[in-house]
Amino acid sequence: MRKGQQQGVITLLVVSVLLASALMLTLSSYKSVFYQIKRSQNELRDRQAHWETEGGIECLYAYVSADPDRMATLSSASNTVLNTLCKDDLNLTELYTQAASGDRYTIRSKSATHDLSKQVLYASKTGFGAIQTTADLRIRGSADIAPDAPRTPSSGSEYECVAVRYKGLVTFETSTASDVLQTTDPMADGPFVGFSGSCSESHKTSNATSSDTTNNPTNFKEDYQKDASLDPFKNYFNKEKTSANIAAIKADYEVVALPTITDGHDCSDIINTRFTATNRKLWIEGHCIIDMPVTVYGPHSLVVENGIFAVNGSTVFEGSMYHMVDMALPAFSTANIANYWNDVSFKGVIQSFLGSKTVYFDNGAFHPKGGMIFDSEGAEVVLNGSYNLDYSSSNSLNNAPKELSWIAGSWYVD
Repeated sequence: MRKGQQQGVITLLVVSVLLASALMLTLSSYKSVFYQIKRSQNELRDRQAHWETEGGIECLYAYVSADPDRMATLSSASNTVLNTLCKDDLNLTELYTQAASGDRYTIRSKSATHDLSKQVLYASKTGFGAIQTTADLRIRGSADIAPDAPRTPSSGSEYECVAVRYKGLVTFETSTASDVLQTTDPMADGPFVGFSGSCSESHKTSNATSSDTTNNPTNFKEDYQKDASLDPFKNYFNKEKTSANIAAIKADYEVVALPTITDGHDCSDIINTRFTATNRKLWIEGHCIIDMPVTVYGPHSLVVENGIFAVNGSTVFEGSMYHMVDMALPAFSTANIANYWNDVSFKGVIQSFLGSKTVYFDNGAFHPKGGMIFDSEGAEVVLNGSYNLDYSSSNSLNNAPKELSWIAGSWYVD
């Protein structure tokens, strides 16, 4: 073999060895790349399955939020209610609710590889206000209100407190240089059991100047909430305000008729004797004039329908009160309202503070801890004197609407 040919063969062998080595290195590199691709695909599938399972929880929550009564139809792990709406598209094997402690429920979502759950609270809505009024509200003298608050804080332990929710107008009138309209922090357990927090500064009024919410709105902070759609009847009884519903609600109360102002002066005695350990709901048809000592401790519900309501003297009433007047009735013309007040035993004490449409007057004596509700659009209510209202929802026997909310920190992953 010639020398040139030998050199060519050697070169070819060297190139072949180099190519083979490069191929080995490339195949080794591809094996690592293929492994990484396969691992990434597995992680992607796992995360996709996780988010699909979590999506099931969100889907069920949205479904029951529209109508919380649906919760009962989802209590079995084998229910098929949400098959086409949630389960099939999200590849879930189970999607259901479980009753937990108290007002808590657990939403559980399962797939072939994941099991997730989160707790929700289905409890009475809070944050309506320590005072709710469709009537114009006039506050004279000092007033301290420990307010209501929603269940969810605005930040940390600070809440968007609600002292007064009103439809028309709130007026504050000072009678001495030291008078202040003040919102304090809510009571512990006041807005709801377990509450422990404070009002944010934007929801904590402190006002020492005579003013009203129309002409001097900046003197009132956001704890005075104007609500054009305020429906205190629905908020208190959780029913639409109809004649049929009023009749149905009365069936759960002891009903006493006090049609005249003379009859209305028996209201103190009626309250003291008719409220008992087993009878905590009282409905007055007509007038209620409290001019004698009243002592009622603990949760109670007092409703006064279509009559003036006046309080003077020493009282202890820890329940909630609901005053309802239909101002369209002829019985509540300005002339008739004036005549009613003329026959009130302590009219001389309060006459200079009465307005032509005043249907409620509290001379600094009646502080219902369970809240004050005035359903008397077109009327005026007056709180006069040194006033303290320490709101506590547990002192009310109302049937407030319930709402669904997430419980923070309740995720569980298996």
